[in-house]
Amino acid sequence: MRKARILLAGAPTGCWSNAGDEAILEALAEGFEEAIPGVRLAVVSSNPAGFLESKGIAAIPYADLEAIEVAIATSDLLLLGGGSIFFDYWGAEPETLLTSRHEGLSLWAGLALLASARGVPFGAVGVGLGPLESADGRLLSSLALAPARLLSLRDAESVRLVAELRVPETRIRLAADPVVRFDPRTFVDLPVETEGAARPWLGVALRQWEHGIDPALWEAAVATALDQHLATYGGTLFFVAMHRAVPWPLADDAAAATRVAARMVHDDACRYVPATRPWRERAAVLARSDTALAMRLHGALFALAGGVPTVGLVYDPKVRGLFASWGCPEHALSLADTTSGEIAHALARAHASSDADRCALRARRVELATREQENANMVRELLALPRPVTLQIPADLTNTFRPRLRKLSAMRPMQLSAALDSLLGENSEEARPITRVAILTNRLLDWQTGEPCYGGAERYALELARLFTELGLDVTFFQRGGPEGGEFFGFPVVPLAGEERFSEFETGVGAEFFERSWSFDHVLYLMPNYASGPIRGDAIVVCHGVWWDHDLYDDRFAFRSPEWTEHLRRVFTRPRRVVAVDLNSLNVVRALFPEAAPRLRRIPSWVDVDLFRPPNGSRPGPPLVLFPRRAEIVRGTRLVAPILAALAGCGVRFRWLGDGYEEELERLRAVAASDSRLELTSAPFEVMPTHYREAEICVIPTVGSEGLSLSCLEAMASGCAVVATDVGGLGELVQHEVNGLLCRPDAEEIAAAVRRCLDEPELRDRLQIAARATAERHSLDRWREGWRRELVDLGWIPARDRSPKELISMQPTPQLPARTSRDDPWDVVCFSIINWEFRWQRPQQIATELARRGRRVFYLRNGEYLPPGGPAFELRPLGENIWEVVLAASEPFNIYDGEIPSGTRKLFLAGLRALATEQEIDRAIALVDLATWTPVAEEAANTLGWNLVYDCMDDWATFPGIADKPTLLARERELVTRASLVVVSSGTIHERWAPLRDDLLLLRNAADFDHFHGCAGEDPLPDVKNPIAGYFGAIASWFDVNLVSAVATARPDVTFVLIGEVFDAEIDALASLPNVLLLGHQPYERLPAFLRRFDVCLVPFEVSSATAGMDVVKIYEYFCSGKPVVATPIREIVHLAPLVRLAADAAGFLHELDAALTEDDPAAVLARIHHAKENTWARRVDEMEQETYDRTTRSDVGHYRALAVARREMGTIARERDTLRTELETSRRELAALAGEIDALRTELRTIHSSRLWRSANLYWRLRRFLSRR
Repeated sequence: MRKARILLAGAPTGCWSNAGDEAILEALAEGFEEAIPGVRLAVVSSNPAGFLESKGIAAIPYADLEAIEVAIATSDLLLLGGGSIFFDYWGAEPETLLTSRHEGLSLWAGLALLASARGVPFGAVGVGLGPLESADGRLLSSLALAPARLLSLRDAESVRLVAELRVPETRIRLAADPVVRFDPRTFVDLPVETEGAARPWLGVALRQWEHGIDPALWEAAVATALDQHLATYGGTLFFVAMHRAVPWPLADDAAAATRVAARMVHDDACRYVPATRPWRERAAVLARSDTALAMRLHGALFALAGGVPTVGLVYDPKVRGLFASWGCPEHALSLADTTSGEIAHALARAHASSDADRCALRARRVELATREQENANMVRELLALPRPVTLQIPADLTNTFRPRLRKLSAMRPMQLSAALDSLLGENSEEARPITRVAILTNRLLDWQTGEPCYGGAERYALELARLFTELGLDVTFFQRGGPEGGEFFGFPVVPLAGEERFSEFETGVGAEFFERSWSFDHVLYLMPNYASGPIRGDAIVVCHGVWWDHDLYDDRFAFRSPEWTEHLRRVFTRPRRVVAVDLNSLNVVRALFPEAAPRLRRIPSWVDVDLFRPPNGSRPGPPLVLFPRRAEIVRGTRLVAPILAALAGCGVRFRWLGDGYEEELERLRAVAASDSRLELTSAPFEVMPTHYREAEICVIPTVGSEGLSLSCLEAMASGCAVVATDVGGLGELVQHEVNGLLCRPDAEEIAAAVRRCLDEPELRDRLQIAARATAERHSLDRWREGWRRELVDLGWIPARDRSPKELISMQPTPQLPARTSRDDPWDVVCFSIINWEFRWQRPQQIATELARRGRRVFYLRNGEYLPPGGPAFELRPLGENIWEVVLAASEPFNIYDGEIPSGTRKLFLAGLRALATEQEIDRAIALVDLATWTPVAEEAANTLGWNLVYDCMDDWATFPGIADKPTLLARERELVTRASLVVVSSGTIHERWAPLRDDLLLLRNAADFDHFHGCAGEDPLPDVKNPIAGYFGAIASWFDVNLVSAVATARPDVTFVLIGEVFDAEIDALASLPNVLLLGHQPYERLPAFLRRFDVCLVPFEVSSATAGMDVVKIYEYFCSGKPVVATPIREIVHLAPLVRLAADAAGFLHELDAALTEDDPAAVLARIHHAKENTWARRVDEMEQETYDRTTRSDVGHYRALAVARREMGTIARERDTLRTELETSRRELAALAGEIDALRTELRTIHSSRLWRSANLYWRLRRFLSRR
């Protein structure tokens, strides 16, 4: 008789790292063997090789999808077994289901759905649920539990949550944690760390935790309580590490214990039981302790099961549930709210427990062990079910979930996708009629082997086909050559054999495609060089870049000859639509063939920022420089050897990632043979993200024929520092020294840029962060939406498929007088004081918050201008709804001098008018940050009907570097009197301008609370010991260097960490001190991680007229963490006392610093955090929006509105004239397009007339006529 086979997942999946999970596995195995003798177990596993096998259990690698499918199909039962496996503290990713990236909830749900699709019985045994705070977490949990025939849950709270997920009550059973079947007092072996340990023993099982709480607060409270306990009772304290240090969030128990012990006075009484000890030894320590303190659930369970009075620190509801189930809920203290005194009192009460109390705990284990047997009973019932076992998934779940699956579908094997389709398709919406689309491309399947090819063009083709399929279109690919009957990720691929060609134009293949695609509803060419022969008039051609910008090919190519030019003209002037991925292609084609302009559209390339993402930690080993390129001469293969030669001895690895043409691959192999640093490899789509995450630097050495490179986008999304050539569309992505380095396609320049990234880690880090931000502006969703709009416009899909957001955007923009609701749309044109990439301050915060609300923000750039005579402006995307505007200027000038040259002023105004026309900016505020802009901003506001708003962020009359600029100060006075709204950032500035206006809006600075409160991220100061007094911000002339030097000298045991660029400040005295770290500028994204390490935050500014008007932003950011702040009494900080400790001199500063370092006042921490919550940029922008609305609607400012309307009317005549010109030009273009379509029709008719079928039909009718005359 065949033995039963059970496949387990859940706690056993990664149990090697966690004592509790390993105990669950052994408990389940023991229970199943008792109930089902001879049962064979396998585990879907992330454990190290050999770990499970040593226990007689088979391991199925969790990332091996084929092995998982086979394991499920050959099992008699799938079980999600034991532990807290349904939670979403760190989010949930439905898209990763049944891909190699699945983990946690997506892994459990994928296994459950696959078992249901294969008819395999499925259940959950001894599991716990919660918290489930996100919609995605609940969706995946519902999908995982919906197919379960039976579920046994370990606590009442989990039962309640499962009921909320609409699992029928008849399937639910209350059991117990599988581990209660063990009596840990019977474990004989104790770890060596217990030898000679004095009694009484205090067992402590802590874990790292910072979710919604400052770890420094609870760690300090625990340390104080443990000290008090040891001082009272003596004995030995055992820190028992339940979890190994692994690269998962908050998993290093030993690190938490070490930090707590470092705060203790009696640390000499502490011993550490490491996570490398067998789990039974660690359980035995806790079970034989006299008292225990536990955060880890199974640490508490081991102690309770041994009859040890235990105090629980509740970081998760499951811990409170455990103590409730053991009848001692009063021993569970909330981690977020408890104090050191409460913990010490609870430990003292536990220590004083009677023998009867201890016996009651051991008796409770026996009761729970009896209930735990329900787990094995349930498994027997499940095994008795006849196969196949299927349960229908609720329709609302499948309809919600199905669209999410497409995102990572390239990583999901076809057979698994089919299984999901069969399972989830039962409740699908009514399908729309299928429309057939033929797509012609170069090569998806290898011409010789028929294997899939992996490159940017192939990824583009695949994602486009998937989008078309989702929109109800049926896709068939055609390619030049290759095997018959092939498939590319499930899409059929038809080979074409046409031989005729001219230069790179494949006219023979194009003609055969033309003949064979007539039965299709639509056609699309992914390679323009196939579209110079006969094509249909409704065709779409996709252009991936200007491919003729070089002379690197052999004599077969006739670039720029008259006949070649005619082929190129035919490619771009005859299709109904030409879609370019980059602006460079669009502009070049428009310049060469003006008649093609009406057909041209731009849909920028994309990157899946969820799939391509930076690594979680630092990259191991020597730095890796990646070349993610197809092996072609235009992709820079012949630059590799000299690049490597120029980088000799720099201690890095190089990797060429990609296949390609054999001749170029041979060249690369020769380079690799002579230089062992170079590795050649290629990878399927699903593996490529791993290569990018390993690389510090990514080189795009293109020498020609480049569009908006997918490889470049993928590298940027993966957090690589990008070095790219200024070829094609690369300059559209990479801004030199902002988010990458641009250079000529020259080996020495590329090597120098790589070396610079290696030698300047701060630059490399900054580029990596900025690159990721750029990639996020090219998301897959944006690309898909661009294509969907085009398909609607072309009639490929019905207009009813427009999204609600698009339908809203199609409505006419309200004119200025018609505004009746605060929700009416208006844009923001920001006349900036600093460029976007400069230190993150008030202007970027306000602009970002406005953009987050759906307002378009156009942010004018300083110092970089376009040459006169060319485009009036250039737009560069900065973020969601934010664009940088570069205007043309007649000559260079300094924006901080207060004057814009007259010629440049005219160009600026022309550029703003062109911007308003092209971007349809109707209602807007002209938000001025620096008064130099006054004449330009005022004129633009007057002529375009915008509202003029001045945001005065500093008292410029006293500000260093500005106070001596009389022209700028005079401009500011004009602006204050003429703006419709003046916003000031401090009370001092309000006092200054109050005599001129009585309607000033005081809008102090604020903080991004969510950004700074979480304080997440890798420790940026791993080698620096606390205590730390920290500062971030500019170290400028107002920074009191002498004060900080004196304080640091007097407190050598305190490390002073100073972060920020140095401006006009003498810091030699600071730099010479051993306990002062000057770290320079750090990216805004990293500041929370530094703040987390600070014990005290500093604002050591000189008290002077220059600082009197400063509302210091960093105060609000410091408050987000609750950390104490010590500051000098500058005017705008004084009102924040007592939240801030104030001191006017070095002696006072020392006194306040010492007090802050020893502060133990949770109420003060909460007060600072509360102040930060009440002073966020979101609230500030709420006030600004309300005031802006009021100023444009209240009757007492009707003057401004009437004036704006009148000025708009004055410009109407000029605009109507421009409109007539535009309409005339449009008519000309339409006539040209019509002529092109007529040419295409003539071509089609000539082709038909010359075909064999036409000749046969013509001969037939001629014979009929001849015979009829007879």
